[in-house]
Order: sequence, then C-alpha cells, then structure tokens
Amino acid sequence: MILEKAVEKADSIEDEKKTALTEAGTELRETEKSYEIDRNNLLADLRDFIKRLARSLPEKNDPQHKARRMFEPIA
Repeated sequence: MILEKAVEKADSIEDEKKTALTEAGTELRETEKSYEIDRNNLLADLRDFIKRLARSLPEKNDPQHKARRMFEPIA
C-alpha cells in the first residue's frame, strides 16, 4: 500500500502508530481476498445487466412485474 510505505519512511510518526497502520493494512488485504469471488460475481452480473438493459429500454417490463409479484406476500 502506498500509504503504508510513506508512513514507514516518515520519521515523525511513532513506531507504535506505524505498527498499527501496518497491521490494519494487512487485515484489510486479507479481508479483501475473502470477498474477491463475491465482488467478481457482482461485477459480472452488473455487466450482464448493462448489456441487457442499459443500451436500449425493453418494450415490455414483464420480468420486472414478475419479480415485484414475488414480493407481494411480504410487502
């Protein structure tokens, strides 16, 4: 991480704070890895959505109505 490298070089920052930042950065990177598959799936779904609907509007929106009706019992 760029911020971590810059902080490591800074003499005005206490070692304890540098260590805390390094640990937080490591934790963030590890957490990011655990969500990588979900993120990739979401981005693929968004690309598919854009291909299907963003270029031109559909003439009918039956799938939208069908999805809404699925939630009627709990709405």
